[in-house]
Amino acid sequence: ENVYHNNELAFRVAEEYLNIPALLDPQDMADYEVPDKLSILTYLSQFYQVFGAQGESGVPFQFHFHS
Repeated sequence: ENVYHNNELAFRVAEEYLNIPALLDPQDMADYEVPDKLSILTYLSQFYQVFGAQGESGVPFQFHFHS
């Protein structure tokens, strides 16, 4: 229901735990019914690179939580 909050949380978690920089702005995601598709694809491709690398190394991906 809260588009801004949900996107802000997702971008922050991706940046903090996966080292994926927030290329998108939570406010833009909330303001536009259809966000920029190229920006979305560029951002999502970073997830593909992070999780795809785990298959290449044979080592499962592990989150690194801060205490």
